[in-house]
Amino acid sequence: LKVYSMKVLRGSLVLFMTLFINPVHAFTLSLDSGEWYLISIPGDSNETLAQLFEGKLAAADFDQTWTALFYDNQQQQYTQASRNSVVEAGSAFWFQQLTGNTVQLDVDIFKPTVDLTTQGPCPSSFGCFEFALPTGDGVHWSMLGTPFPEGVEVLDIIVDTSAGACRNGCSIQQAVDAGIIGDGIFTFDSGLGEYTPVGSEGFLMAGNGHWFPTMVPASAGAARLLIPTYCTPFT
Repeated sequence: LKVYSMKVLRGSLVLFMTLFINPVHAFTLSLDSGEWYLISIPGDSNETLAQLFEGKLAAADFDQTWTALFYDNQQQQYTQASRNSVVEAGSAFWFQQLTGNTVQLDVDIFKPTVDLTTQGPCPSSFGCFEFALPTGDGVHWSMLGTPFPEGVEVLDIIVDTSAGACRNGCSIQQAVDAGIIGDGIFTFDSGLGEYTPVGSEGFLMAGNGHWFPTMVPASAGAARLLIPTYCTPFT
């Protein structure tokens, strides 16, 4: 067994718990036939879609009985995935399968690793995952997910820019108030078939993909999200 030391409450009182997880296929996504899912994969497997779904879906059947759709956050456009598309850490993608059966995707969360930084306004001594945000005039959308299997509280996520109001780091709500983030983070409820908002005091669940609107002007320089982990790094 692997052991995590994990933050479970925040505010004036912060508690930690010890979490024991079987390291073999410890994270599971169940994907029903005929439904569209906006998903992300914990860690950084550096695997292609064919490798990720190996043993679950035949690579030769890609774009016949299963498919995926990526989004280029910098170019602000969808890109059609192939079975050889690599799933990058922190990314999210649309997925659908039409096999007539539920596909269970098992992810060994201890095998992949993600690069962490403790520099700048990262609030965790364990480190943060850096996610680059698009900049420029108008609203830009990013499709992303938390790379950590424990998920993350929105209150813990930091928006960091090279200049401007968030040059020393802002919370999501502070960035909203500063006018560089839109009206919230959204996820897709496959059961309801609609987008649902994740509030500033909400939680980003591992496995879920999210839409994130930003309005970071070019004058703010490089912009990034810092997504912290409060678990012992799974390396």
